[in-house]
Amino acid sequence: MNQTVVSKWFGDLEATIDHLGIRCMPNYFWNVDETGIQDCFVPHKVVGEVGKPCYQSTFCEKGKTTTVIAAFNATGTYVKPVVIMSGN
Repeated sequence: MNQTVVSKWFGDLEATIDHLGIRCMPNYFWNVDETGIQDCFVPHKVVGEVGKPCYQSTFCEKGKTTTVIAAFNATGTYVKPVVIMSGN
């Protein structure tokens, strides 16, 4: 990433916003973020309710990755998070 690449990207964004005529329409501007969570359950001694299972989620190289996607727009409208679990 450098100044030239970033400037070109923002220039293209400005041109697209003007071409679409959405500059004053914040409900058209969405932020979408994705994160991957790896689950790896390692038994440890924990403080918890008697008779109830307790788990600790730890990041590790083994385990399955769960993807979580969140999205909201410039007016504060949001959609429920999308959770994508591993299929195997």
